[in-house]
Amino acid sequence: DKSGSKITVQVALQYTSTFQPRITTYTNNIVTIEGGTHEQGFFDALSRLINSYALKNGLIKSENERLNKEDTSKGLVAIVSVKHPDPIFEGQTKGKLNNKDARTAVREILAPVLERYFDENPIDAREIINKCLQSRKSRLAAEAAAKAVQANMGNNSIASLPGKLANCTSKNAEICE
Repeated sequence: DKSGSKITVQVALQYTSTFQPRITTYTNNIVTIEGGTHEQGFFDALSRLINSYALKNGLIKSENERLNKEDTSKGLVAIVSVKHPDPIFEGQTKGKLNNKDARTAVREILAPVLERYFDENPIDAREIINKCLQSRKSRLAAEAAAKAVQANMGNNSIASLPGKLANCTSKNAEICE
């Protein structure tokens, strides 16, 4: 509860040795399987803190090396629960929260708590950031590999034909047939 808001935020999180994120979100004790604005607020606070801490402590050298949501969520297990007096859900299944004030509330309540944790536990903070940096490195390598494959596919627009068959390179029908 912050600044007169009637929104209550509860968060539990832990980084694990796996690289699969598991984020579960709730609004008024209802599971929001598609997440929503409260999940966005969670990642806003987490990503902002991890990037600023990494920059401040020389773990990344510039803004160009910023970690994104995918990098910061690898191995993360988290539960984000909000109690909202007037929740607005997207769709009839209540699968996704759509209140903008929930995003702001989660971000503003969580950010100072995470910052204090990182300041009081610098070894844990560095471990978390190193895991995120490793995730970033893997993501960039995968993107580079995908670009290389796509570039190679562009050069060989016709797949090689086996055996005695050969690609037709002339437009003259008498030569090709």
